[in-house]
Amino acid sequence: MPLFTQSENDILADILITAMRNTGVTTSSPGSKLRSVLEAIAVKLGTVSNQFEQNILQSYLDGAQGQYLDYIGQMMGIKRLGATPGGVDDIDKVLRFYRSDNSTLLTIPAGTIVSTQSGSSGVTYKTIAQVELPAGSDGYEVYVSAVSNSTGSAQNTAKDTLIYHDLTDQPGLSVTNDTDIMVAQDLEGDSNFKFRIANQVFNAESANQTAVRMAALNVPGVADVTMLPFYRGVGTFDILIKATTPTVPESLLNAVREALFYKIAQGVSFDVRAPRETGISMSLNITLTNPIDSDAKKALQSTVQQVVMNYLDNLDISEDLIINEIVQRVMAIDDNIKNIGSAGKPIQEILRWDQMDTDPTKRISAVVFNAEADPVDIVALIDEKFLAETDYVNVPIFVNVIE
Repeated sequence: MPLFTQSENDILADILITAMRNTGVTTSSPGSKLRSVLEAIAVKLGTVSNQFEQNILQSYLDGAQGQYLDYIGQMMGIKRLGATPGGVDDIDKVLRFYRSDNSTLLTIPAGTIVSTQSGSSGVTYKTIAQVELPAGSDGYEVYVSAVSNSTGSAQNTAKDTLIYHDLTDQPGLSVTNDTDIMVAQDLEGDSNFKFRIANQVFNAESANQTAVRMAALNVPGVADVTMLPFYRGVGTFDILIKATTPTVPESLLNAVREALFYKIAQGVSFDVRAPRETGISMSLNITLTNPIDSDAKKALQSTVQQVVMNYLDNLDISEDLIINEIVQRVMAIDDNIKNIGSAGKPIQEILRWDQMDTDPTKRISAVVFNAEADPVDIVALIDEKFLAETDYVNVPIFVNVIE
């Protein structure tokens, strides 16, 4: 029969009624010996009842937590994902050593430590293989593969923060990470583990959409995937990878391809690729209600730039760029912002930087609209993702503050 947890007061009331009915005791007022004994029993029974309910819940997927969820996972043949380190490959062109004097050969040994703080402290990575900067025109910079010395999301680091190295005998050598590194993960949480357990039956079958999607999402560094069935005809599909960073590194695509190799049915053609990345740069004028000093003006410009860039970089695959959304986010920054642009023309100019079909690593610019034209939202293609253009322009979001 169904079991329902009773409160201590309900348990005490039931015990008192039974005791008064089946014994000769007639006094059960507060402070009496009988009531004191029965109150102690009710407290204990209430605690046991609550513990029993919690134990019952731990046997179901919705209520299980911690090690009890691990037990359910074991029954389904699936384990909780452990913490992973951060890492980059040289083909990703992220971690770069560079110098201004290229007159001599310079060797960067395997195990070289790069860090976010001097003295090999803070977040630290070590290079995987030995690389060389040759003398001559090719010896100015080199990209390296590296892995963090610890695991967990604390090893993720923002752009241009890995700027120290332990090669103290090379004072002319510098290092930096050209993009964010966001592939390190903590021990898998209960909510994500429950999701994988709930889909394990479909995942175990393989060759279905759930199995393919789960295999791709389990690769560290993948934020989401978009499936494009029949993209190149019958028996084909493409899978677009959205990374935890604004751009998708080639090493991540290779890792997803490897993960999907055992999930795809014979005779099916698939392609794992990054979305068509379209850079966006823009300029906008901001009018203030009250004048501010130069330092406050620079701080406001920086905040506006960051807010707009965050909006662009977090747009999903095939998600349109909405002008009013940019306006609302900028207006919400500071009550002193009176207006953006002019009536009906909040954005001064927008340029889009499209990937070249012949060379996706290069882009060509095109004006979407300028001050003389009406602003229009930019509609994304099914495999297109907008992001702030940082490769071809130094300031992707130019902000002019007018007092």
